[in-house]
Amino acid sequence: MRHTSLDSSFQAFEHKTNLLRESIGNTIEENFSSVWETPQGIKFLTRFEKVSKKIQITKLSEKYDRVLKYCEKEVDKIVKMFKRQRDDPPLPRNYSPVAGRIKWCRCLMLNMTETVSAVAAHPVLRARPPSADLVRKYACVRGLIAHYEAELRAVWMNQHLWDVDDSLNNTLLKIDNTGKICANLDHSVKLLIRESDCLVKMGIEMPIVCQSLYAKKNYFTLVNDSLEFLLEDYVRTVRRVKLEVRPLFLPQVVRLSSLLLPGLRTVTWTSEDWASFIERANAAIKSFDVLVTRVHDIYTNRIIYMLSGMQDVTLITLPEDTPWSMEEFIENVESGCRNACVELNRKSLMVEEAVEEVLDLVKKAAQQIKPAEINPDFEFLIADDESQMSGNESSVNESTSSGQQDWSAVWECFESPHRLLSAQGGLSKGMQVILVKYKHT
Repeated sequence: MRHTSLDSSFQAFEHKTNLLRESIGNTIEENFSSVWETPQGIKFLTRFEKVSKKIQITKLSEKYDRVLKYCEKEVDKIVKMFKRQRDDPPLPRNYSPVAGRIKWCRCLMLNMTETVSAVAAHPVLRARPPSADLVRKYACVRGLIAHYEAELRAVWMNQHLWDVDDSLNNTLLKIDNTGKICANLDHSVKLLIRESDCLVKMGIEMPIVCQSLYAKKNYFTLVNDSLEFLLEDYVRTVRRVKLEVRPLFLPQVVRLSSLLLPGLRTVTWTSEDWASFIERANAAIKSFDVLVTRVHDIYTNRIIYMLSGMQDVTLITLPEDTPWSMEEFIENVESGCRNACVELNRKSLMVEEAVEEVLDLVKKAAQQIKPAEINPDFEFLIADDESQMSGNESSVNESTSSGQQDWSAVWECFESPHRLLSAQGGLSKGMQVILVKYKHT
């Protein structure tokens, strides 16, 4: 009786276990029905094979076929993508043209190799007939991509680099199409350095010229960055000069701009004196910045402040309590005007002293900044020989007899100081005459 009860209990247990296995199998089938058309299909196939030893998995053979069809479809997709995009492929971010194309074809090869290698490593998939066709197609595409990379390498190794020598003989600075001054590191040099940097990381050899350029990568970066910082400081310092004192500073700005002329004419990317050129220009810009700060301080706190105080000087005071007689009024007015005259004279002397100090500062600064060469269009502003201006005296009087002058052209030279160096920039003849008079007043 005990054996019969045990057998029936075991049979019931076995029946429920089978139902549980069948339920687990169905759940797995439902939840993973779409995984076979994904890159993870082969990994899940291996797991399903292990699970099938314990739990019955239906249609396992169909899953093999689905995985092989997906792998074949992936290879076909890569082939079509390669043929469609080989002439103008999407380049990876921050990659140069040649390095980007090689990286692109290597990525296609890597994706395809991972897929085919996973099929070849699986014992069941490898034995199926479609896998042989997949391997043959892969071998054909691999040859095409390898040939494509070989062509790119040949282009890279056999390119003509004579233009690079000419680019290295360019001056450090140039005037661009917009008339602004900028660093003159040729795009071809930047491109070759970037190509070399990317291809070295990819294990591809370089031509000898590119090796030399790549070895000087830090040199070109240092010089280019130094020039950009120099030009940025130059424009910033010149622009911060106040409108009221800009005509006074124009000769100084011309001197300062003239210090950049060697970078536009003589100093090249292979010159050994590039550092001294940049150092001298930076020192002049810093000195000019200090001069501007001191003049602004004097102008604001001594000249404008005193002139504002002169407006508050009282000439006539009126009685507060009792009216004045005529004699008292005349006496108080004379006394008040006398005191006001003394005060105004004192303040005028202080303003005059401040103005003289500004002029003295500017004069001393002019002696410190002596450019090696001067833009001929502005030589009249900084010439020491006043006899050069004697011929313009009559025209000066005629041009300034009409009244107040328009200084907008001068202000524009401060807002766009590159005009002092560009061929299209400069001042009109009338403005030059006005500035000559201003200089000698």
